[in-house]
Amino acid sequence: MLICFFALLGMAQLAWADGINYIYYTIDAQTHEVTTNTGIKETTEYSVLESTTDVTGSTFTEFDGWWVVKEPVVFNKRIIVKHDTKIILCDYMTLTANQGIFIKEGATLTIYAQSTNESVMGTLVARTTENDKAAIGGEKNTMAGRLFIQQQRHCC
Repeated sequence: MLICFFALLGMAQLAWADGINYIYYTIDAQTHEVTTNTGIKETTEYSVLESTTDVTGSTFTEFDGWWVVKEPVVFNKRIIVKHDTKIILCDYMTLTANQGIFIKEGATLTIYAQSTNESVMGTLVARTTENDKAAIGGEKNTMAGRLFIQQQRHCC
């Protein structure tokens, strides 16, 4: 009986370990005080973002929903955000968008970290070689959607 209990306890810990922790911030509307919060996404609530992830197979890659970067990921195609997309950058991991990220009008891209420690938090690198496209945001003569970065460290 005791062995079964410990086996079940171990399985419960494994199930919890499969979830992905992330950090988000809230601002009090009255005091403007920023509060650090933590959340967890279970494995059934997100997809793992890999360099081989290509939803369309064309000259761009589209994302929607919750995604997690668990390994360094490089995209050489332009990423297009069409709806509500959330990306958790695991500690030490980098997501590189060599042709940038286009956030369509009405769409939202939210980036989350796992840690407040800048030496370990994940990194998003976005660049473009085309003058009429922003590294993150819109394109020439096109309105862009919204970008939220839930990290303490931002760089342009």
